[in-house]
Amino acid sequence: MCTACGRWIGSTGRCTRCRLTRALPTPLRHLGVPLLLLGLAVGLTAALPTAVEAVNTCNTFAAIDYTAGPNFGLQGDTYRVKLSLFTGSITGGTKVNVTRVRFNLDCTDATAGTLNCTDLGAIISYSGDATITTDCPTGWTTANAANSTSPNQVVLTAGTPFDIPANTGTPAVPFCELEFDVKIANLPSPAQAAVAQTAGFDQTQSDGSCDNTPTPLKATGTQSGSINLCPTCTDEECNTVTCDQSAGTCTVLTPSNEGNACTGAAGTPNSCEREVCRTGTCVIETNPAQVGQACTFGTPVTNAECQQKLCAADGTCPVTNFNEGGTCDNASPAANTCQKEICQSGVCNSVDDAGKVGQACTFGTPVTNAECQHKLCAADGTCPVSNFNEGGTCDNASPPPTNPQCQEQVCQSGACVVEDISPPPAVCVAVGICRTPGFWGTHACPGAGGQAGCEQQGNSCAQNITQAVIDANPNPAHPGQLVVCGQDITNTLLGDHESAVEAICVRVQGHLRLQLARQLTAAALNCILSGSDDTCVNLSIETTFSECDDVCKDAGSTNAQIGPCVDAIDCFNNGGQFDAATGHCTSGPDNCELRDLPLATLGLTACHDKSGNLVQGSSGSSNECSDARRNQITIFP
Repeated sequence: MCTACGRWIGSTGRCTRCRLTRALPTPLRHLGVPLLLLGLAVGLTAALPTAVEAVNTCNTFAAIDYTAGPNFGLQGDTYRVKLSLFTGSITGGTKVNVTRVRFNLDCTDATAGTLNCTDLGAIISYSGDATITTDCPTGWTTANAANSTSPNQVVLTAGTPFDIPANTGTPAVPFCELEFDVKIANLPSPAQAAVAQTAGFDQTQSDGSCDNTPTPLKATGTQSGSINLCPTCTDEECNTVTCDQSAGTCTVLTPSNEGNACTGAAGTPNSCEREVCRTGTCVIETNPAQVGQACTFGTPVTNAECQQKLCAADGTCPVTNFNEGGTCDNASPAANTCQKEICQSGVCNSVDDAGKVGQACTFGTPVTNAECQHKLCAADGTCPVSNFNEGGTCDNASPPPTNPQCQEQVCQSGACVVEDISPPPAVCVAVGICRTPGFWGTHACPGAGGQAGCEQQGNSCAQNITQAVIDANPNPAHPGQLVVCGQDITNTLLGDHESAVEAICVRVQGHLRLQLARQLTAAALNCILSGSDDTCVNLSIETTFSECDDVCKDAGSTNAQIGPCVDAIDCFNNGGQFDAATGHCTSGPDNCELRDLPLATLGLTACHDKSGNLVQGSSGSSNECSDARRNQITIFP
């Protein structure tokens, strides 16, 4: 486990440092005190030993012993240190007063045996004051933190200094003792066989004081001990090698790596075998993982596509037929594209391939129209021409489409023909109904809908058509309201920041962005009338509306960006077709502005005006629109 100098003077014991006592005068070597005089202080009043010679001594001892822990330690092992305190003769006095005792956790070999030795490093840690036990008259404390390797010197301070009379105690039966735990926190680097420790009293710090007269002496000296360390053990391939902590040798072998790879077997394994650890020995055996895997040694194959060599369970590598019915590529004669080559009893043969029936082929009679005809493998292995892609797209119709955006080329009975696209794309869908901003600004009412608050109350044809269209918006993101230029529009009230009238009836001179917002508000209403929503989705205006709405929302948009949008949306609201390349707006005979409003769909009705004419609704907010132009409300900043 460890060694310590704690024997009687005159005996050599186990620690050679203790032999220094042989240099003492013969009478002192047989006083019966421990081997190393920790605390021997001798005062000589004359140079020669005469009958009148006065000698003072202060023999105070702290013997080291280890009461628990293995003979040879490993990192993490804990040792129980016991310091036994006792006295020898105290000539010229009667007792020693003990204040402290010191213990060095680890020392370099060069300074081992000295009280203030050089720290070996963070090797041994002090387990803490909680581990201290004692039968001394007082308790002991230290300044060291628990489980810390620093400071290296553990100063054990008595709670109350106490006296030990002269010639009291022996190493075996001391006056009192204290014990504490230390642990091997780390191993020295480079490795060494043992870690030296010392204990004792520091004369300069008055750790122990005798009551000699006329001059009191201070206790001094050290006691040596060491913790023996296990050597570093190196594992074998098939054994874990650990230290025998009783003998300090790497002799404990535990079979390990069982069933795993090793390299020290006798002989060389073939590719179907392996070297593995079995009960501590590296042996050669059949490799189960290789059974059924490809191998090459032994008799070679004659057809690598239909024969194989696989590791057998006995570790051999026999030739066997394989890939039966599987593909190969060395049949004679070679297969056409409607056949396949397969392995049959170790031979590669060409056979009809049922899996290729209906697959493309090229041999034989060629097609005359590659887009609407094809050649497919037949069940008999031939490659006939047949029509295909019926109703699918093609690009060689004659004559070609006159309106590519709204027409498409499709295959019919092997020919490429032109047809209208169904359903038509948005660009081909004309707006069903449209009205100008002026219409929407004057066909509203300050009220919530119907005739509520409409001007011309006596005229039953005045209806809030604008509000009815707003309420009919089917956009699931915001049903029953518009969102134009990022602004919510929910009503037709005068002076309201969400009013369609305030959005349309606005002074726009010099403010292109307000003009664009006005046109976009009318366009959103027109798109709802035409079966879309306030984003004009699936209508020919969809892309233009979206791009111009983004321009309107962007406070950094320039007039050069806003102007073309105003023209394009204004053209749409007037039932025209806008040419972005020329900036011209043209109108055909079937102008959407001339179509009737779907009043019934909106919950409104047609009626007769004052002249008896059937109308779909007269102006109900002309004055409101004028008032909106004059007020300070601008819902688009």
